[in-house]
Amino acid sequence: MKILNFFSHLDDAEIWAGGTINKHYLRGDDIETIVFASAKDERIDESKKAHSILGARLIVYNDIVNLHEKILFLSEMIIDKKPDIVLTHWMYDSHPDHQNTCEIVRKAIIKPWILNGNPKRLFSVNTYSSQGFDRVFNPTHYIDISENFEIKIKSLRCFLSQPTSLWEKMVSVQNQFLGERIRTKYAEGFINIPIQGKYFPDNYLL
Repeated sequence: MKILNFFSHLDDAEIWAGGTINKHYLRGDDIETIVFASAKDERIDESKKAHSILGARLIVYNDIVNLHEKILFLSEMIIDKKPDIVLTHWMYDSHPDHQNTCEIVRKAIIKPWILNGNPKRLFSVNTYSSQGFDRVFNPTHYIDISENFEIKIKSLRCFLSQPTSLWEKMVSVQNQFLGERIRTKYAEGFINIPIQGKYFPDNYLL
């Protein structure tokens, strides 16, 4: 399968889906993360290194201020890449950048989905302490990352420009809590988002 991630910041993929990304890589899937950022952001090289550890590719574009242009840009990208799965932020995320990215992605996938049926699945990733703007993040899908958790932590440690110990502590608590729900050591949670009001078969995300 091909998985396309759209995130707001250069450390989002590692924090919210690092274990799942690595799990898909190990089974042979192709994973790319798309982020809009300033070319001067020192985290670009850090995230590229982190992605190589996870088994994915990072593609960074200069930020597009115009909302309509960004939607069109992402829509054409999805048409071209034909991903099976798209991961992005949660629509009720407590971070406004995350909310905005989710809204852009939800609008961008409509045209490619109508044209070629891709993506087949759209998922939201978790948020800080699973506490959204006005509700709690309640996953529809749990991914066992017990065998991938150390790789996730290793990828987070690539971000030398920021206090990674805080992220390590947060994901450890969060992933253990979610793991307990499915009787495993560590897990990541995702919410399945309907595309044009439709849900699709469950065999696309591990």
